[in-house]
Amino acid sequence: MARAQQETENVGISIEIPCTGQGCPAEQVPEPGPGAADTRAGLMVEGFAPPGALLFILQNGAVARTAGVPLSGVFSESISGLSPGPVKIGVFATDIHNHATPTVSVDIVLFAAQTTRIFNFLLPPTITINGTRPDVFGASQEVAVRQGERIIVSGYTFPFTRVRVIRFPDRVTQEVVADIQGAWEALYATNSLTGSYSVSARSALSSGLLSEDSSSATFVVIPLPGREPLPPRESGEPPPISSERPQGPTPSYIDANNDHLVNLFDFSILLYNWGVPKTSYGDFNGDGVVDLVDISILFYWWTG
Repeated sequence: MARAQQETENVGISIEIPCTGQGCPAEQVPEPGPGAADTRAGLMVEGFAPPGALLFILQNGAVARTAGVPLSGVFSESISGLSPGPVKIGVFATDIHNHATPTVSVDIVLFAAQTTRIFNFLLPPTITINGTRPDVFGASQEVAVRQGERIIVSGYTFPFTRVRVIRFPDRVTQEVVADIQGAWEALYATNSLTGSYSVSARSALSSGLLSEDSSSATFVVIPLPGREPLPPRESGEPPPISSERPQGPTPSYIDANNDHLVNLFDFSILLYNWGVPKTSYGDFNGDGVVDLVDISILFYWWTG
């Protein structure tokens, strides 16, 4: 059997051409499929994934095969009876907590009466923050913590791989090693953090094989009382002397209707402006977005 092989970055591709002539093994009967037996193509997909994960193999975006990943984390799945021609093959997996890896895709051409082998699929790690589960659509949920609480970034990958975790936007990096079950975990302190952050991860085998980046997970650090970002100042207004909590009556930028109370009326207006503000009220830290940080500032002045 002759082999033609090419490799693009990490994923390898080889084509197995049936042996002809004396000394060749007996021809196996192909599984049912479209067209005559000698016009069908075969596909074999091999790689590395979290042990016990559910593997999905896509053909042009549609699920062509599902399978469980062995406890070793090494998978090898074959599909026969395929139509020859150009095709996009994608592979992803969901771990035991239903977190999904990104899809790793490769464009290939299937040839009649030949089996194309795609190997070295190292799926990216799954990722979550503080053990949150994905929502009904499979998307990760944003996590909010108080300043000083720790952030636990975790997930699953191929056993004993090195996992490089990066926090954005400050690009703080950690490197951890997955255990025998493929579980990994990285900790971040939040004592000096405030605002929104995201994290992603990438796996690496000792052989040098690298995965693509994981999905991105996000979290928000809510500042402790007295550490809130300062509200925007009017043009020409002198800067404050310090960033300590202002004393005296409730600031006008917090009290929407100027009734000297901070209550559900003000909260409802803040919710109306959630996200990109529709009016000037609610963006207390002046970052252009009404989010959990602004809610924390409102609650700091809450009177009921």
